[in-house]
Amino acid sequence: RHKSVIQRRLVLISMLFINVGVLVYLKYINFLGHFHKIFLPLGLSYYTFQSIAYFMDVYNQKYERETNFLRYFSFISFFPQLIFGPINRYDKLGIQMKEEHKFDFENIKHGVMLILYGGLKKYLIADMLFGKISAILDPNYENLPGCLILLGIFMYAVYQYADFSGGVHMVLGVAKLFGLDMAPNFRQPYFSTSLANFWQRWHISLGQWMRDYVFYPFALTKGIQKISKWCGEKLGKHFAKSIPACLANILVFTLVGIWHGPELHFLVWGLYNALIIALSDLLEPVFKKLNVLLHINEKGKGMHIFRIIRTFIIVNIGWY
Repeated sequence: RHKSVIQRRLVLISMLFINVGVLVYLKYINFLGHFHKIFLPLGLSYYTFQSIAYFMDVYNQKYERETNFLRYFSFISFFPQLIFGPINRYDKLGIQMKEEHKFDFENIKHGVMLILYGGLKKYLIADMLFGKISAILDPNYENLPGCLILLGIFMYAVYQYADFSGGVHMVLGVAKLFGLDMAPNFRQPYFSTSLANFWQRWHISLGQWMRDYVFYPFALTKGIQKISKWCGEKLGKHFAKSIPACLANILVFTLVGIWHGPELHFLVWGLYNALIIALSDLLEPVFKKLNVLLHINEKGKGMHIFRIIRTFIIVNIGWY
């Protein structure tokens, strides 16, 4: 049994090394040094993460491994998901692909409606906004009035959502034509009441991937638990609970930033999100006491609307 565990662990480490190594080499080698230009395969980040999730789940015995390579390959390379995602899990999509699927007009109707809805957002809204946003933000925007720059930032927020969610809706629609159900990747993100809540609604599959394969494994390591215990003894229960989550969030959003691209602004954007979420978690008792002191009803409609507007502004600073 001990030998079997070691073999499984070696296979997992080898697969992680291969997947991460290929991703780093193809996506970041041009940034790391002066090498010949390497063309990046479309969707590399998506199917690499999907493959890593499969090996991690099989190692953790979440489900039985797939013995048919063509079925595994079909799951990883299913064409609609390659460019926009979402990052699918084998126990959701892979199992469905093994089942028999008969012609179903309801699937066709639903799929076509999703494709049209996604196309409406992507081509009628996002693509029409793109030129106008570029006209505002690409030239010498330092000489433009602030109100025009704010308009450009607001239009960019609309463009980001319409382009990405529209593309994902089209992906979900194409999958539905084959009788396959993918998990939704967006849930009204601009109605979020906090930045943490926003990332539970925007690019949901990436957030869930990071939660399962980075956040919890890192937060539950012995080193982080020792830090948590020390904080509990010196600073109180709230810090003992919050510090592991804060450190894990900083790691997660650092990786999310780098995942989007090797440029410095992506890293800064990731750290911006991480630090705001970490600070809001650490300072939660202070905010609660302040609300009591100022007689603010935390559950009132006015506070709910304020939180939505506040979160939207924070998100847009990040976009900018």
